[in-house]
This record gives sequence, structure tokens and C-alpha cells, in this order.
Amino acid sequence: MPESRSLFDDHTHSRFSCDARDSVLALCQAALAAGLEGLAITDHLDTEPADQGYGWYDLTAISRAIEEARLRYGDQLSILLGVEVCYQPPYAEQIADFLRGSPHDLV
Repeated sequence: MPESRSLFDDHTHSRFSCDARDSVLALCQAALAAGLEGLAITDHLDTEPADQGYGWYDLTAISRAIEEARLRYGDQLSILLGVEVCYQPPYAEQIADFLRGSPHDLV
């Protein structure tokens, strides 16, 4: 019997990232339409003040949107809270502080 495989997108950006426009709910709808079993919302955390997305990341807002999506689609789709940390060596300590005890499922 062939091995069963799950399709999962572990790199998506929502409107909570400076480079995307879709809501978390829209991403979930697209994932379901594509036959995925899960996705991770991995919006950018830009750490360099000169970067376009610096200061954009809002963990509270993203967490609320993920929770809403889990309530609506959680029986059909695994929805993870991720973050794409834009690593800059001068900010390594601040990044570590942010991640220490973070609620993220994927970094």
C-alpha cells in the first residue's frame, strides 16, 4: 500500500507582513481549496530598523487572527503560528529575547 502523505504549506504571509495582503482566513480558504491539510502563517519579523517591514510585526494581532481561523477551520485544517525572523547579527540578543517563551509553533 502506498505511503499516505499530507500536504502542508509552512511558509505563508498574511496582511500582518509588509509583503502580503491576504487575511489569515483567506489563506485558510485557499489552503482548503488546494487540498492542503495545514499551513503555517510565517509573517516577517524585521529586526533591522532600515528594513521596510521594521515595526510592522504585531504578535497580538496575528495571534488573534490565528485563533479566529482555528475556531472557524480548525476541524478541517491544521493552522500554525509561525514567524520568519529576519536575522541580523547585531540584533541577535533582541531576537533571542523575543523568541524566549514565544507562543510560535514554527520559527
